Amino acid sequence: MVKGDCLEITLSDDSYHSFIIDKDMSGEEEIVERTLAPVIDGQELRRIKSVKLNEKINEANDKIPRRYLWMAIELKVNQSMKLTLYDVKRSITVEGGDLVQQAKTQGLTEERILKQFLKVGDYPVLISDVTVDYDPNIFVPIGQLNQLRRKGLDQWFGVDIQPIAEVVLPKQVKVVNTPKDNKAITVLLKK
Repeated sequence: MVKGDCLEITLSDDSYHSFIIDKDMSGEEEIVERTLAPVIDGQELRRIKSVKLNEKINEANDKIPRRYLWMAIELKVNQSMKLTLYDVKRSITVEGGDLVQQAKTQGLTEERILKQFLKVGDYPVLISDVTVDYDPNIFVPIGQLNQLRRKGLDQWFGVDIQPIAEVVLPKQVKVVNTPKDNKAITVLLKK
């Protein structure tokens, strides 16, 4: 475990308590985490974020050659949002989200739309040009702009759009020395 890893304790009512490790750990060390949640000996503890694994993934992604893509975004009142991705060999168009609405107060600006669509994250792509065709004074939830962008990029790269939950578990974890008042737990981690 290293500083920044996130741990989660699954509680008996199927809720959970999560916390972030605040220091690097070597060998057998104890973590004391304060919680009001009812925790008992032997309760499941999972590592749900691994800093080292994320670093390895980022290094691998940096080695993948980036493709240049162009984007065309269309946001017209009372129509579905459209995103077209294209390069010199092919193009795809995806639609999604609720119908674009007329804004009641302040509408989306071209800068705000561009900001959302240029966030390509870990996709191996560079956006070389973006055109935005939109009606003035429109409203679209930012989350739907993001969802359309992800849908387009997933389809471009042939990614299965169904989300897959993946849990990385530590080698051995045991909850020990749980106090009767359930105010704190001690977790013993072994390599």
